[in-house]
Amino acid sequence: MNMGVLGTVAGMKPSNFVHFLMDNECYATTGGQPVPNATDINYAGMAKEAGYKKNLFVRQSRRVPQTTSNKL
Repeated sequence: MNMGVLGTVAGMKPSNFVHFLMDNECYATTGGQPVPNATDINYAGMAKEAGYKKNLFVRQSRRVPQTTSNKL
């Protein structure tokens, strides 16, 4: 997927859709180059501005199960 999917999903307003994004800070499609400013990108903020009703940011992968179970 690419960033264009944010507007598509937000516009469709699906009731049973959960969108997980995990950023490993590289762009694998073109050979694994680092994403410029990867640590500065606010994906949760982008989702909110695109129209997602709920968004959540978790910095540490070990906290994903605990944090998401409280929010979903």
